[in-house]
Amino acid sequence: MVVLVIAYGTLYPFVFHARPDSPGPLRALAATYPLHDSRSDIVANILLYIPFGFFAIQVLRRPPGLWNVILVTLAGTLLSFSGELLQYYIPGRDSSIADIVTNTTGGLLGAAAGMLLYRKFSFAFFQAARRQLSGVLILACWLGYRLFPYVPVIDPHQYWHAVRPLLVAPVLPLEGLYRHTVIWLALAVVLEELSPPVWKQIVFPVFMGALLFVRILIVDVTLSPAEVAGGFVALVAWFGLLAHLRVRKAVVAVLFAVMVIIAALEPFQFSTTARPFTWVPFQGFLHGSLSVNIQSFFEKSFQYGCLLWLAQRAGCTYRLALLLGGGLVLGLHFLQVYLPGRSAEISDVLILLIMGGVIKVLDENDRFQANPGAVIASPDR
Repeated sequence: MVVLVIAYGTLYPFVFHARPDSPGPLRALAATYPLHDSRSDIVANILLYIPFGFFAIQVLRRPPGLWNVILVTLAGTLLSFSGELLQYYIPGRDSSIADIVTNTTGGLLGAAAGMLLYRKFSFAFFQAARRQLSGVLILACWLGYRLFPYVPVIDPHQYWHAVRPLLVAPVLPLEGLYRHTVIWLALAVVLEELSPPVWKQIVFPVFMGALLFVRILIVDVTLSPAEVAGGFVALVAWFGLLAHLRVRKAVVAVLFAVMVIIAALEPFQFSTTARPFTWVPFQGFLHGSLSVNIQSFFEKSFQYGCLLWLAQRAGCTYRLALLLGGGLVLGLHFLQVYLPGRSAEISDVLILLIMGGVIKVLDENDRFQANPGAVIASPDR
């Protein structure tokens, strides 16, 4: 599935033309050697191949070592090289050696991360996180969204720019306050599962303070009043009430589903004329600003992955959570054909299904790691 996603993003729109008057794909690729990708291109190419390395190394039957990491990295290089050669025949697409380098880097990082599944960590926190990989995925998607473009800066003017909205004429819309409060509460549930018992009382406020501080240091990032105020409200609600309730996961799951509905339908100004629904997957992602698309992908992956994750932790079966979540997102995007300025397309449903599949794989790995002897032998194994 990961290879299919890579092929789709690399070869879209699948229109190939011969170029008899050109020097050929190898020479055209070699001619790009002095060129460099933009920061957004580098990040996108690395992120595209991290899942390939992560899952490919787990296909190998032996516990992965250095040679397995090298093998998977070389496979990622070959896949990227093949895609760059084919892009030579697609109008509007450009081959680049820099893309091969960054794709290879992503495959290497993914393989290294996959290898860590077989290693034991000395710290209790990492031991707990290793047994809750789907929660780690949700957390990684949120950090990928909030910390983009991942470039720290040492500039007092940037720090003032980041906190200025909090101090100069702050605006606190109710929709934004609700959204950030619910997201912080969802992160509290995730962190509760990832943390050992001795850390449960401190990990949420420490994580919140660290994230807000790091965001101040990231270039072109500003803190909104809703983000900070929502964090404060979430802390009070979590430690004052929710942390003591047995149904806290179900409460947060319902609040999160309402947040998804509000985010999809605001500003609730519907037109009488419907626009066409786009059935081409990820058409909006393949056009426009690459940096905006990266952030949007991480945001949607967190939003829909967390929706499914919370539903399962609240007591829903995997199939029921996938059915309810997929039906909700599909229905919301059908309604978006009446919302001017919104992209009504099938992409969000596919992101939800992809996240659901990855969460299921990781949860099954967690159960096996917790109880390896529970594997039932069958005649053909």
